[in-house]
Amino acid sequence: QPTASGLYYIPIIEGTGISPGEGTYIEIQYVGELIDGTIFTTSYETTAEAQGIYDEEFLYGPAKLQVGYIGLQGLNEGIQLMKIGGKAKLILPSREEGA
Repeated sequence: QPTASGLYYIPIIEGTGISPGEGTYIEIQYVGELIDGTIFTTSYETTAEAQGIYDEEFLYGPAKLQVGYIGLQGLNEGIQLMKIGGKAKLILPSREEGA
């Protein structure tokens, strides 16, 4: 079931400890893909190379972000549902409020 904002949160690995709150600094690895499976962004260099989207000017590896200040509201919401070491699939609405 989606959250009130339309986010679908599908846990893959539960993780442990507390969930990060707004203002918390985190490090994440990610793959962004369209609903049809087309990968358009990733923090994994090997995935970018395999998908033909490698950019030599992009710094691959974990992204350091502050929860609550991430450009996609659905990502802010989904991260707050996770715990340290967790892995999840987040399906964000195609058009977020205010976008």
